Amino acid sequence: MALDQKTIQRLKAGGVNIEEFLAGNPVAVDDSRLSSAKKKKKEIVLRQLRDGDPFPFIRYEWPDLIITDLDELKDFRENCIRKDNLDLRLDDFQVDFIRSSFDRLHTRVFGSGGTKLGKGCIVGGIIVNTWFECHPDSKIVLLGPDVEHVKGNLFAETVKWRRQMTSFHDGSSNSECQTEKVICPGKNEHYIIIVNPKTGEGLSGRHSPATLIVLDEGSQISDTEYTNALSQCASGLLIVISNPRQPSGFFYRVFKGHESGCKTSLSDAGPTRLISVGLIECLNVRANRVAGIMTPPGGLTVDGKKLPGNTVIPESLRHRTRPLIPGQGCCISVST
Repeated sequence: MALDQKTIQRLKAGGVNIEEFLAGNPVAVDDSRLSSAKKKKKEIVLRQLRDGDPFPFIRYEWPDLIITDLDELKDFRENCIRKDNLDLRLDDFQVDFIRSSFDRLHTRVFGSGGTKLGKGCIVGGIIVNTWFECHPDSKIVLLGPDVEHVKGNLFAETVKWRRQMTSFHDGSSNSECQTEKVICPGKNEHYIIIVNPKTGEGLSGRHSPATLIVLDEGSQISDTEYTNALSQCASGLLIVISNPRQPSGFFYRVFKGHESGCKTSLSDAGPTRLISVGLIECLNVRANRVAGIMTPPGGLTVDGKKLPGNTVIPESLRHRTRPLIPGQGCCISVST
């Protein structure tokens, strides 16, 4: 019987012997012990989060990100560049993005890259929700080219990942997902909200002890809106992500001279983390992974074996070509 990570955690917290359970022997979950253990565990990971280490919290809230299969874990680790958190099904740049957002060393984090690489899910899904739990008095503001764009992309990731959280399912996170915002009942100044870039009031009055402002499609955001956003999160963090589309504006100027990789630069706005990733640099492409069962036009080398282009990958090799990160861009497969 295969158990997912969330089920294993629940059984262990409830005092269940996993070996006895898998053997089919009668077991009982101690709900009071389970509740107490979960409460204590969340207190610990929240303390670590507020001390600058977000990864124990992420493991607790999204246990499905943890790779538990040993063969899969070995395959994943062999293709990562980073040296830590190698059991989390995240790309190297995504781990850097998370760390830079919570290390209390950066005032801005900028992410540049194409579509389908995982910028939106890591920012809108994991970072936004983690910030919301980390800072109980925070205001989180999402802004993009227009409300519908943010609602269908960044905010959609926020809601999707919030509903996967351990705290959402057990009710310990007192939050409510609405059409264009996430609120905390009884705390009017603690929320995640989409604002309208067409109105000057959208960014006004967003000061809080830990304001997080996220600008989606930053290359389409005006310098004025960027300056307004920066002024609102002096005690928090500004995150800007975009697919670089035009050689002008603040987003272009920030990345000028920085083509790829991750680095910290200093400016009048404080230390800024620059994270730039292209399709050829993402984990799935570096590891020669494909979305289907066909090799890309240029062929594929798997475990030292050269496969010609536009051919069906042998069944025996598909475990070495399937995506390491589902949903992320891959080597292009072309069917015939």
